[in-house]
Amino acid sequence: MTDSPTESPTPFLPRAPQPAAPLIVFKRELRKALARNRVEAEINFLNINFASLQVKSDIVATYASNHSAIETGSASKSDTDSDGLTDEEEQAIGTCAAISASCPNPVDSDGDGYDDFIEVRYESSGFDPLDPTKPVTPCLIPGVDSDGDGLMDCEETFLKTDPLNPDTDGDLISDWLEVLNGMNPLDPTDAYGDINQDGILNLSEIQIGLSPSAPISPSERPFALTYTLASESGSRSCYQFDVQHLRLMTTTQNGIGPRGGNRIYYDVVETAEDSPTTFATVRRACANVLYEDGVAKLPLTGVVRFTDSDFTDISGFDPHANCKDLTDGVILGVTPGYGVVDAGTD
Repeated sequence: MTDSPTESPTPFLPRAPQPAAPLIVFKRELRKALARNRVEAEINFLNINFASLQVKSDIVATYASNHSAIETGSASKSDTDSDGLTDEEEQAIGTCAAISASCPNPVDSDGDGYDDFIEVRYESSGFDPLDPTKPVTPCLIPGVDSDGDGLMDCEETFLKTDPLNPDTDGDLISDWLEVLNGMNPLDPTDAYGDINQDGILNLSEIQIGLSPSAPISPSERPFALTYTLASESGSRSCYQFDVQHLRLMTTTQNGIGPRGGNRIYYDVVETAEDSPTTFATVRRACANVLYEDGVAKLPLTGVVRFTDSDFTDISGFDPHANCKDLTDGVILGVTPGYGVVDAGTD
């Protein structure tokens, strides 16, 4: 596959401790890199690049996202526990944003099996993120997400979506993304609506990392993601991808990863060639990266590279097992390059 790629007309789209000596070398190299990167205005941008993704079906949509951030229309804000609520919202509500002795699962602060975001979004239906007795209907099998779409099975029962299909209405937007963005996961037409009336379809707006429901401020529009999807020699079985300008957040330490940890997802939606309107599968690649206060970014290159082996069907996706860790050398709660091991003067 050496021919030039053919551009698609659609813009779709417990780590072992590090030994002391390598850590010193790493920190020394990192300090030098930070000195260069401090003047880069786009230090918080991340690019995704990979080649020769092999698929058995047609790729009909792709989604790059920072699972540790929420786009509000006027800004991108930290969501340390990746539950769909910003850290600011969690502080105001009183829910957890990180693991603690009193909150072993910050995604579900009251431990009733329903995620905090769902309980806040549907409070008028009897939910309360701080009361484990609400709603009246208990979640009988907590923590189970059979189709991997981000909604627990008991939440899908409440929403009347299919717990075995990540895109119940077949509009190429997952049930979770529809709920997160104020859309109806049972309405296949709303993907092609324009909730915030800014001239961009809801589907497209989600793909480029903007909010389809909140008014988009002029200052946010330049942060839209840019995608390149190319099939090699016109092939429908081998693709190259490039995504640019995915923003990173300075998250708080969440008890699992370091301060500044960001979890990056890249989802590829595929349908059978002979039945393009029938949902087939979603595969996901994931990487843990780091950005902290404009002085640290890992990987240092600002580029995440995925290969075909990095992709997993989302029905079997486990972020703890399937996310490649690109934050090597980071010690929990300590800024890289500061306060652990002195590498000497440069």
